[in-house]
Amino acid sequence: MASLSPPNPALPVRSISLPSSQVDEAIEGSVGLLDVCGTVRDLFMAMKEHVQGMQSLLRRRGARDSSIESSILAFVSFRKKTKKEIAKSIRTLKRNETKVNGSHRRSTVVDDQQSYVIEVINEARAIAISIFRSLVSFLSMPEVERNAGGWSMISKLTRVGMLASDKGQKTFNEVGNVDIALCSIQGQVRKKDAKVDVQEVQRRLEKLDECINGFNANLDCIFKSLIQIRVSLLNLVTP
Repeated sequence: MASLSPPNPALPVRSISLPSSQVDEAIEGSVGLLDVCGTVRDLFMAMKEHVQGMQSLLRRRGARDSSIESSILAFVSFRKKTKKEIAKSIRTLKRNETKVNGSHRRSTVVDDQQSYVIEVINEARAIAISIFRSLVSFLSMPEVERNAGGWSMISKLTRVGMLASDKGQKTFNEVGNVDIALCSIQGQVRKKDAKVDVQEVQRRLEKLDECINGFNANLDCIFKSLIQIRVSLLNLVTP
């Protein structure tokens, strides 16, 4: 995953004159990146609520309680609903990336100062795009395909011992590993079987929760940096 260090451009003083078309394009792009940042933050917060809810249920009632299946189904439903928001964010990032790449080719700068400012703006946008692509990719780990009997692909992995294996954990990211664990729980609940390793499931939920906490902390910094970039851009066009 790309480094989550927030873009921190030191834009030069507002007295520098820049081509209005490029500044307007950068301002428009900053709005899109702020929207993506807000969407990603909201998705992580919602995922965190689901994860903590399942952690609490497992601690209080264990894996055999029927209420855990309802919690799992709610998580699966949430993952499916995120597809639309993720797709929208990906389209926004692609548009920004295209414009950043095109900005280099269309540059009409006339001196070194202008060239430097445009370079800093584009670099900041490119860093933000790279970070958000990584986060969106993390969130969009393909959720388990379900059929009439339950979770098709993941259930096969669970039956061959992928729940506790190192190979299984390296195949998926933290979201995918939780999917496998929840599939295992749901299957055991339906069979009224208590063989599921609750401690392993809790460990995976905790690891995902830790990842989300780290992402959210960095997203707050990134959001503030994007606001600063937008303010600097607006200052460049304000009389």
